[in-house]
Order: sequence, then C-alpha cells, then structure tokens
Amino acid sequence: MRAFVLALAILTGLKLWYRDETYRAAADKAVVAAYLPVASAACQKLKQTDARGQPLAQFPVNWMEPQSSHLSAGNNRLNVRIWQVDSAQWNARFKDPHLILEAGSRHSGITCAYDIAGGQASLGAT
Repeated sequence: MRAFVLALAILTGLKLWYRDETYRAAADKAVVAAYLPVASAACQKLKQTDARGQPLAQFPVNWMEPQSSHLSAGNNRLNVRIWQVDSAQWNARFKDPHLILEAGSRHSGITCAYDIAGGQASLGAT
C-alpha cells in the first residue's frame, strides 16, 4: 500500500511540474510574439555605436529580423547590486521583464535588451 501511495505522489508531482512547464513555455511565446515588433522598432531607432562613437559591428544590424529572442528577468548590464534596493534602477536590474534580441554571429554577438515595463531599449555585446 505504501508503494502505491508513493507512486501516486510521484505521478501527481510530475503532472504538476509538466503543467507548469507547458504553461510557462506558452506564456513566454505569447509575450515574445506580442512585444517583438515593438522591441524591434525600439532597437532599430538606437545608434549602433559604443561609448566612443565606434560602430558596434561592421554592418548595420536589422533588428526587424533578429536571429533569436527570449525573455529575461532583469537587465544584467545595469550596475546595481542586489542589496541596493533603494536604487531607482533596482527593478530594471532584477525584476522587470526584458525581451533580449540577438543579432547573430555575423554581428559579433550584439544584443538589444528591451525593457517591457519601461519601454526602453539598450544595445550591448555578449
């Protein structure tokens, strides 16, 4: 009888895990599909240069057709530590959802992070 109860508990746990994973995957796809045009347009408007004014890539990046995109919680490029909770950028660094667009290997790993909550985009290299 113990083995039967243990097997039921394991199967219940697996079912809950599977439902959660499929829900999260579908939600991620829906958010990416909804915000991809907005993020692409915001990234396209940015100057594709570094802080010194040098171009980031040999060729301009077409953000309307990124190689890949995914969601991320927070933007790790911001210089805010986890204990600095009074910082104005704390939510953007650790909490706010970001849509990360990757330009691909032709453009030497350039990425554009679009802050969905703030509506701002920023360029960077991986």
